[in-house]
Amino acid sequence: MRQPLRFLLVDDPGAGKTIMAGLLIKELVVRGDVQRCLIVSPGSLVEQWQDELHERFHLPFDILTHEALEAARTGNWFQKHPLTIARLDTLARNDAVQTKMVVWAAMNVGAFSNALPSNPKCRC
Repeated sequence: MRQPLRFLLVDDPGAGKTIMAGLLIKELVVRGDVQRCLIVSPGSLVEQWQDELHERFHLPFDILTHEALEAARTGNWFQKHPLTIARLDTLARNDAVQTKMVVWAAMNVGAFSNALPSNPKCRC
């Protein structure tokens, strides 16, 4: 059994993460190597990610919202939405969401340069 593919892409704002991620995800989808993909982004950028991935790469990502989670209380929202964009705070503050998350094939984190350690000796 193959190990699932997992990717983490973090860079400064304006560095082209959407394009890099779109190219990678599209290639993996075409090859059949990705059936599910979760993109975690700052809340202010989720619509931008969705728009650009759809317009440039024809990737139909759904945005995870609190309303969508409420509507899916009897089931697992993630199972019906294999291409998902989520706000970081939606995932971080909701234990119920974290327990429903299945193993994801790819994860992309948006512009979180301030989330990285500020220690210059750290090679993270």
